[in-house]
Amino acid sequence: MKKYIFIAFMALALLGCDDEQIVDSPFATTMIKASHFNTDQSEYRQGESVSCSFTLNNDTDLPSTISDITIKVIDLSIPSTPVLSQSSLNRSITIDKNSSEVVEANDFFTVPADIAAGTSCGITLSCIFEDGIQTTINGSYFRIVDDNTLTLYKIDKENYQGLDVMKLMGGMSAELGVEKSLASLTGSISHSWYNKDNGSGPEPVLMTPDFLQRSLQKTVDLYNEALGANTPIETVVIGTGVPALNYLTNATKAVYLPIHFLGAANTAREVQSVLDYANENDHPSYATLGYDGSIADIGVAWVKLLDLPEEYKQFLNDHQVKNVILFGVGEEVIGESYARKVLTEHRTAEYGARSLYLQYTQYGSADDIAALTSRIYDFTSLNLDENRLIADWESGIIDTQIENFTKSLKAGTSAQPYLLTCSSDMIALYDLGSYLSVHYIEKNKSLLSAPYVNGVCYNEYLVCMPAYETIKGFVPLLYWQFTSPSNTNGRATGMLKNELAAHYPDIAFNRLKFFLNSGYNKENFYEGLVNFGIPSANIYQRGDQIIWNPSDGMSAPCEMAATDIVNNIGVDNYKAKQQALIPLSIGELATLTGEISGVEFSSL
Repeated sequence: MKKYIFIAFMALALLGCDDEQIVDSPFATTMIKASHFNTDQSEYRQGESVSCSFTLNNDTDLPSTISDITIKVIDLSIPSTPVLSQSSLNRSITIDKNSSEVVEANDFFTVPADIAAGTSCGITLSCIFEDGIQTTINGSYFRIVDDNTLTLYKIDKENYQGLDVMKLMGGMSAELGVEKSLASLTGSISHSWYNKDNGSGPEPVLMTPDFLQRSLQKTVDLYNEALGANTPIETVVIGTGVPALNYLTNATKAVYLPIHFLGAANTAREVQSVLDYANENDHPSYATLGYDGSIADIGVAWVKLLDLPEEYKQFLNDHQVKNVILFGVGEEVIGESYARKVLTEHRTAEYGARSLYLQYTQYGSADDIAALTSRIYDFTSLNLDENRLIADWESGIIDTQIENFTKSLKAGTSAQPYLLTCSSDMIALYDLGSYLSVHYIEKNKSLLSAPYVNGVCYNEYLVCMPAYETIKGFVPLLYWQFTSPSNTNGRATGMLKNELAAHYPDIAFNRLKFFLNSGYNKENFYEGLVNFGIPSANIYQRGDQIIWNPSDGMSAPCEMAATDIVNNIGVDNYKAKQQALIPLSIGELATLTGEISGVEFSSL
């Protein structure tokens, strides 16, 4: 009886506490909590045995005895989440007050032969106490895989008549930024990403609990393999995959290191396990979970670093990096920002480590709820805080990230940190792509062929080939495909036309070639350009393909570029020109960003 009185007293005390640093409301105290769930592997194949360990924590002032623990394995990949197996540890555990004990469970599950690859298996503990009370604790999970299961993004390389072609599978803007940086630095070309089942979206990366650490290591390994493990690098960009990123890395010849990675899961529980594992292993992070209309049947989450990870620190030191540019849309800029925080026993401040947000891309509409419910199977059971506007889920960089990264860069590396962001409308960072290209071409006129500007590429999210466009004298106009054509065409005949005139007053804007690398609404873009006075003979429209697949014809932008390089420019000449181009300096970057309203560049 004393135990129940004590617990009730503690619950009342917690509910009455006032801590300005705490945003969400705590759950009632439970007798036992669990942490540090670790399976002996994060991925398993059919026939393999699964073992795990976890820590049981007694945070009360009374000892507690568990008479038995049953481990359940639950299929999290289907809405009914059935129990796949359950087994008892057949042991009694007494945990002293304010103490903890590590528990090991060996070979508690064998992966059956008929289980589907990709299945996510949740681990749940059912603890029976000596007084008969039973508590259920959700632990971590593991993933069933085969040779075709994608649990990390990957960038394959194919040689096409001497030209290397980078081919991304998995991820979105951030992972594409790695591909584009690699292509620019190695004289290669690249597509956007391979689609899932010939749909419009990328193949989902099915997360494992160690997803963040594996993604970080994968990224630095890609660069080390392509560039050498100790090759000096002048500049690194760390940030989000705003479309102008690919022109920033091209114009500064920079390596890009993502500040977040995109993973897929069917439950918030899985994403929380990723955060638990990362934060328990010295990778402070939070996440935003939602959906993407182009990716069916599964939720996607950006898992976001809150501080410089050891993997990046080692890379910066190994390559003697001089400049690090922190890049992204400012925290207060509203985009896809409507969200609700998932409340758990971990009481976190806004954007605190382990924080998980549910993203509503349509401000909580009925379509929003339907999309979330169909993809995130525990959505309706989540305890959610009130709605709020947070940093843009794909493009935003928050103040805490800027502060923490800056401190860690100064303390642990010799690199000088800079910040490149926007303070109001994020379209300013789309305009940045045009300015970067114009200035980069201007600086390298002696290495390029006149006329230096030959065309404009309407590059929708995320279709671009910055290095090839530079060599050809094509300047990008970056846009989000669901923006009205009149708005985008207005930017072309306003912002872009004016920027070109400032550097090349003799250019006849209406005589340039216009490449509509547009999939959605391209007919309206075409008609709008004609109405603005662009001759129809100067407007070129791409086909429906954007990926590398020579077997169906060479009509995708990357395929057309490859054909041009092989047949007209010459592969060796293309690589030599790309290597010879002189990058924009930090001072030149400061000058050009000063021309763009709403863009901020500063030394930290």
